[in-house]
Amino acid sequence: MRTDVYHNRMQLVRAARDVIGHRGSTDVGIREIASAAGVGTATLHRHFSTKEMLIDEVSVVRWSRMEDYARRGVRPGYTPLQNVLAILEAFTRMTTADDRFITAAGLTVGRAPRAIHPIRKAFEPEFAALWIQAQREGMLRRAADPRDAVELAGAIRDRTRRIQMMTMLTAGICAPALDAESLVSEMCLKRSK
Repeated sequence: MRTDVYHNRMQLVRAARDVIGHRGSTDVGIREIASAAGVGTATLHRHFSTKEMLIDEVSVVRWSRMEDYARRGVRPGYTPLQNVLAILEAFTRMTTADDRFITAAGLTVGRAPRAIHPIRKAFEPEFAALWIQAQREGMLRRAADPRDAVELAGAIRDRTRRIQMMTMLTAGICAPALDAESLVSEMCLKRSK
């Protein structure tokens, strides 16, 4: 995809997320979204044949990032546990940033637009492979399940409590000998570098 075409597409996705989140409803016109993106309605229609497809694309973009992180790792040199925690932490950042949009669009944990199913289907085995490696290394509890961790991370949408909630999630999935608070603090410090 050409750079300008990709840029316009992403501008439309961000504008849809922001306008719908600000309005608190999906009851917005395509002209308003196109205007907020700085493009015309014809450009919007070249990328998305319906407003619903554009709305779904916000979730598609989020899950595409998640799939990329799971496939490539978040950072070179990260251990499987660090990658698992970094992916969950990234997801909490995305969902807290998109909280108003998620609420306005009526998205709920466990129910997602059909458009993300193939992406999530690609994400899950990649993430599970990292998870299993971390379990084999004794870093994650045997009873902990990667699907549950992702669902719990997706439910973290309070920006002011995100780190505390991520710490609780980490404490629940990591082996008892590990200090969840230190792990999350370390992950957040690495993220800010």
